[in-house]
Amino acid sequence: MRRLRFGFAFFKDVSIARKLLGIMMLTCGLSLLVATSGFVFWGRTTLRALLSTTNLRTAQMTAGGCREGLISQDVSKVGDILATLRAEPSVVYACVFGSSWEVLAEYRREEDFTDIVSPETLSESKCTATGRYMLATKDVMVDGVRLGTVYIQSDLELLNALAQESMQIVGAVLLMALLVAYALSMGLQKVVSTPLLRLAGTAKAIALKSDYTLRAEGNRQDEIGLLIRLFNEMLDQIQSRDRALSRRKEDLESQVERRTAELSSTVVKLYEAVAQHRQTEDALRESQERFWDVAMSSGDWIWEVDQNWTYTFAAGKVREILGYDGEEIVGRTCFDLMPPGEAHQMRKAFAECARNKQAIVDVENWKQAQDGRRVCILTNGVPLSDEKGEFAGFRGVDKDITERKRTEVEARRAKEMAESANKAKSEFLATMSHEIRTPMNGVIGMLELLRDTRLTSKQVRYVDVAKSSAGTLLDIINDILDFSKIEAGKFELDCQEFDLPATGEDVIEMLGPQAEARHNKLAFHVDPALPRHVVGDPTRFRQILINLVGNAVKFTEDGQVALDIRQEDAQADEVVIHVSVSDTGIGIPAHQLHRLFRLFSQADPSMNRKFSGTGLGLAISKHLAEMMGGEIGVESEEGKGSRFWFTARFTRVRTPDSEKDEPPRLHDAMGELPQSDLQGGRRPGRRLTSSTVRRYKRVLLAEDNEINLEFALEVLVKAGYRVDTAMDGRSALEAATKGSYDVILMDCQMPEMDGLEATRKIREMEEAATSNHGRHKRVPIIALTANALKGDRKRCLDGGMTDYLSKPIDPEKLITMVDRYAESPEAQPALSQSVEESLPCEAAPLTIEGNSDVSPFDIEALLHRCNGSREFMARILAKFIAKTPGLLKELECGIQAGDAEQVGLLAHTLKGMASNLAAESLRAAAVELEQLAKDGELSNALTSLEKVQREFIRCEENVPEPKSQE
Repeated sequence: MRRLRFGFAFFKDVSIARKLLGIMMLTCGLSLLVATSGFVFWGRTTLRALLSTTNLRTAQMTAGGCREGLISQDVSKVGDILATLRAEPSVVYACVFGSSWEVLAEYRREEDFTDIVSPETLSESKCTATGRYMLATKDVMVDGVRLGTVYIQSDLELLNALAQESMQIVGAVLLMALLVAYALSMGLQKVVSTPLLRLAGTAKAIALKSDYTLRAEGNRQDEIGLLIRLFNEMLDQIQSRDRALSRRKEDLESQVERRTAELSSTVVKLYEAVAQHRQTEDALRESQERFWDVAMSSGDWIWEVDQNWTYTFAAGKVREILGYDGEEIVGRTCFDLMPPGEAHQMRKAFAECARNKQAIVDVENWKQAQDGRRVCILTNGVPLSDEKGEFAGFRGVDKDITERKRTEVEARRAKEMAESANKAKSEFLATMSHEIRTPMNGVIGMLELLRDTRLTSKQVRYVDVAKSSAGTLLDIINDILDFSKIEAGKFELDCQEFDLPATGEDVIEMLGPQAEARHNKLAFHVDPALPRHVVGDPTRFRQILINLVGNAVKFTEDGQVALDIRQEDAQADEVVIHVSVSDTGIGIPAHQLHRLFRLFSQADPSMNRKFSGTGLGLAISKHLAEMMGGEIGVESEEGKGSRFWFTARFTRVRTPDSEKDEPPRLHDAMGELPQSDLQGGRRPGRRLTSSTVRRYKRVLLAEDNEINLEFALEVLVKAGYRVDTAMDGRSALEAATKGSYDVILMDCQMPEMDGLEATRKIREMEEAATSNHGRHKRVPIIALTANALKGDRKRCLDGGMTDYLSKPIDPEKLITMVDRYAESPEAQPALSQSVEESLPCEAAPLTIEGNSDVSPFDIEALLHRCNGSREFMARILAKFIAKTPGLLKELECGIQAGDAEQVGLLAHTLKGMASNLAAESLRAAAVELEQLAKDGELSNALTSLEKVQREFIRCEENVPEPKSQE
């Protein structure tokens, strides 16, 4: 392979036209050469075999003719037989051997022929080729007795002449074929090379002139045409970016000029401040150097004390420092020279050093001078030991640092002044952040209003990008505002009662679309022991959660992010919670973890460009966690993910179980409401609003179709319910086992386990719990199904379900039914028999080949099911258009495989989707296909599938505008 690669190395720098020509000529030439070589080889082999057979047959005939002559010993007759070989022009010599191998008769084509080849053996009949001749021998046998042997020598010149003539013919044919191939190759290669050469010429011209207005020409429909179109699109993008960059450059230049003027004055002031600071530092450094020079030359005050801290030696400048002579110090303890409060404090510090036999290093203490002055001393000493190694005292030196302390006090005052200036700067920054937020809110509001106008899809995309960018900028401004408040010392926590688990759920729901866009799974777990309501700052608690979960989603792709809230410590009035956010993202190197919680810092500076961000989020989260009485930390391994955690301390809200005489009160727009109202009890004259009740009701929605799931989820969430979802019956069963739900909405047909089977198992668990623990809550289960056949309701009720709701989902009916069972689980089914009987069978299919100008969607009905939200309607329709082609492909595969059960299930799913989208024609086509599958008649299913596909194309081409008409 390497030799072949080296052999073709010269080929890589040749033009594409010559490459194509070379490839085609090489391929044709090799193919023709192999074919002609095989033909020549076959012809030569065939001629040689034919000549061999002819010679052997001639020898046999000659041997038969010589038999009588050999029997009668008539040599002349044998010679006459050999003379007949003149009819064979290829025979140049022949002879007949007798039984004793003597030559009885000979034949020569020419009298003077002497190039006779003696056979190697004459003991058997055979034909062999040697050199220029073909040799054939044949024994003459009579009754098993050899009377003689015929030997024939034939010339191969005829065979060689024929072979040479064949080679000439084959060579001529090969040459003509190569010429034809060359002519065709020259024409065909231009089809490929010409547009590529034009494209290369355009690219070269753009590179030389930097003129991005040039465009490559060509309207081909093959890959080269696609390459040309993509190249032109790339030039369009580059040209638009150049224009944007040019405008941005002009803006930046004007800003730079303005900022340069501002910075010039600031730099002058800073330069003066730095010069003054350097002068102070130089003076301090000179003072220290002078102090150390004096200390080293004079020894300052050198002393020794025994184990009782009594001076046994004192020398140096004791008088200059304290006004005592060295002899006056000896015999007194070091604590005698200290003020009372200082003596008590230093006694403990020095005793600790003596107990551990540690050196006294740079210990500052105050001593009382003879004239009453307070002198600051810097003490250094080393422990002394006697001959037995026991502690015997200290030897050290005291330095007078009173002046230095005075300088430090002045420096501290200067620092406080600098911090005051920095605080003023932070207050200014906070004020400016507020001022910036006002026009930013106007920008975002105007973008919202603009998006509600009649726009094209491209304009909607531009508005969305602008709105997203404005939101990002507003988040940055909010972070800067928080940072400014922290620096200015004006950051305070609010104190109010809030729902702790609901706050976590809100964050998960808010960041769900971001996680879905990055193909991440979000998981949320709450410790059952955690109190539901606490007193604290919900806004700042939510801010920490959004920072941590948002970072986890941002740095994770095709993975999982898990939020866990558990109780770490609990007391009568307080509870300490531990929150952790784990992800399977890119992780953080160990040597960069220390930078995470610093202001304006990220683990890797390149992340700011790749993932965006100011580097303030974690620093602010750290400050918030500490203000909440907790701490924050991180555990991470590069390439395997990270786990951020923090703790917070909240005041526990007393519940009726912990304090019977003062039940907790909930607050809403109507005032204080007792907790008992939420548990089903009623107080005279008081009534809870639906939104208040729904906030504390949990609904499990089990639906395998994503579009139907989003329909119901949108309706329930907007109504105020807290909703968990499951995509199949097994997941619904697991969720019902682990969680406590007020209502379960169960689709009847789901993968893994259908809704009826899941309901049966849930009822079995409830009966087991009732038998073990007495009365147990029976959760209402409402069936959701696209079937409207008579008897379906009875089948669902007999299967353990509480009530029945047919698709398409009507928002009002859904909320009415959920409200009824959420408030009173024992409520009786409200669907009367007359209602069921009004739907005796599936609606009759519509005529599919209708007017193509009529919209396939009932817009009014669809808007009603979307709660009047055109944005939600557009999102649902976009998902429908994106997912249905895959469903149609699965239907086609199921029909071709003859899998009626699979076809029926898929058609049923499509029917439910079309029904919810008010696409009646598509629903009718799906009903027809589903019925064929139920009957097991898939012979006409492809025709029915074509109807479904035509209706879907109509839906795809007539998607309603996402915004209302103005």
